[in-house]
Amino acid sequence: MKTNSYSATNHSEKVKILKGLNESELRREVIIPLLSKMGYKSSIEYHGVNEKGKDIICYDYNKLDEIDYLSVVAKTTDISGDVSTDRSLREMIYQVEQSFNTRFDDIYSMKRVFINEVWIVTTGRMTSGAQESVIDHLRKNNLDKRVKIIQDDRLVDLIDRHYETFWNMSSATKESVIIQRDRLILYMEKLLREFGADKSTIETIKNELLNSSREPIILQPKEGYSINSASAYFINITSIDPQFDELIYSYACGFIKDQFTRTKKEFRYALHDIEEVMYKAEKILENDNPIKFIEAFDTSHLNRDYPFHNNYSSSDFFNAFSALSEGIDDIKSFKNFLSELKLLEWYKSLASSLNNNKTEIERRLDSSTEPEITIQFSIDSDNLKIIDQIISDDIKFTVRKNKFKITRRFDQEYTNQLTIDELMDFAHLQLREYIEKSFNYQNWQEKQMEK
Repeated sequence: MKTNSYSATNHSEKVKILKGLNESELRREVIIPLLSKMGYKSSIEYHGVNEKGKDIICYDYNKLDEIDYLSVVAKTTDISGDVSTDRSLREMIYQVEQSFNTRFDDIYSMKRVFINEVWIVTTGRMTSGAQESVIDHLRKNNLDKRVKIIQDDRLVDLIDRHYETFWNMSSATKESVIIQRDRLILYMEKLLREFGADKSTIETIKNELLNSSREPIILQPKEGYSINSASAYFINITSIDPQFDELIYSYACGFIKDQFTRTKKEFRYALHDIEEVMYKAEKILENDNPIKFIEAFDTSHLNRDYPFHNNYSSSDFFNAFSALSEGIDDIKSFKNFLSELKLLEWYKSLASSLNNNKTEIERRLDSSTEPEITIQFSIDSDNLKIIDQIISDDIKFTVRKNKFKITRRFDQEYTNQLTIDELMDFAHLQLREYIEKSFNYQNWQEKQMEK
C-alpha cells in the first residue's frame, strides 16, 4: 500500500483530504486506526467477496461485560435520492441488512456471531432526504436504532477528538509503527513465557532482537510441545504424550504427533457452529494422549450431536479421526514387534539420525537438475549416514522431486512440487519398509493373528 502524506490545519482542508481518499484508503488509514483510538478492539478489514455487508469488524464490551460487535460500511461518495429510486442507496441498505442477518466467524472467541450495530461512514455528504429514506426503510425491520450515519463533518470531528495525528500523516505513521512494534514484542514475550523463559531471559532476548543485526535462529522447541493453532489474538501451545512423540512412521497417517495436531484442528473447526456442545468438546481437547482423546470422544456421544451426527458436515474431522485411530493401532503393533526383537530404541535412533540429514538432503535436491535422484544411506552403528558410493546391502532412497504431473486441456502440463518436509516423510516411510523387510515384520504379524 502506498504511503500518503497529509497536512491540514483547518476544517475545509481536512474535508478535502478525506474526499481525496479511495475506499481502501478510507478503511485502512482512517477508520481502522480511528476505531482503535476510540477503544474498539481487534478492528479488522473484512472487505471482499465474502464480506456480507461488512467492510470492517470490531468489538467492545458493554456495561454487562458482554461483547457487542460493530460492523462498518465505508463509502467515499455523496449520498442522495430515495431508497425506492436510487440504486446505490438500495445497495447500501442491502449491505446494512446483510451485516445484521449474516453471522461471521470471530477467530478471537472461536464462535459465529451476529452484529449488534452498524455504522455507515462516508467522506461525502448524505442529504436530509436520503437520511430520512434510509431511516424509514430500516425502521420497518426495527433496525433504525442500531444504525448510525457518520458523514464528512462528523467524521472530521471524530478524527479531531480521537486521531488528530492523522492530519499530519508523518507523525501518524511513526506512531502506528511504534504501536505495531509494541504489539509484536508483547506477543513474543507471552510466547516465551509459556515456554518457560524467565523474566531476565525475556528481557535479554528482547534487547538483542531489537538492537542486533544478527538473524535469529530457531532450534527444536521444548520436547513434546508444538503449536496447535495460532492467530493474531492468541496462540495455543499443545503437548502430546511422550510415547507418541516419536519418529515412527505410520502407513495410515504418517507421524502420530502430526496427525494428532491435524485431528484436533479439524475437531475445533467442526465446533464453530455448536456452542451447546463446546463444554464437552473442550474437555476432550485437553487430552494430551491420543488414545485417551479417542476414548473420550467415543464415550461422550458427541456423534449424536450436530455436526457430528452427519458425516457429510464434518467429514474432514471424521477422516482425520479415522486416520489417527488406524495410525495408533499400526504404531502399537509395529512397536510391539520392535520391542520383542529388542530393536525399538535402535529404530528410534535411526529415525532421529535420518532427520539430522535433512539439511544435506535439501542441499542435494537443490543442486540437482534431475527430476529424480537416489540418496544412499549406510547404517553406521546407531545412525544413518549418507554415502556416495552405492553398496548393495545399504539403504537406498529414491527421491522424486515432482509428486505428480497432470495434463489438462491444450496439453498443458502442471507439476506439483514436493516440499522438503513431504520428502522427509517419504524417506521415513522407506526406512520403515526397509526395517520391516529386513526383519520379516509380515511374518510376525501373521503369527500374531493366529494366536
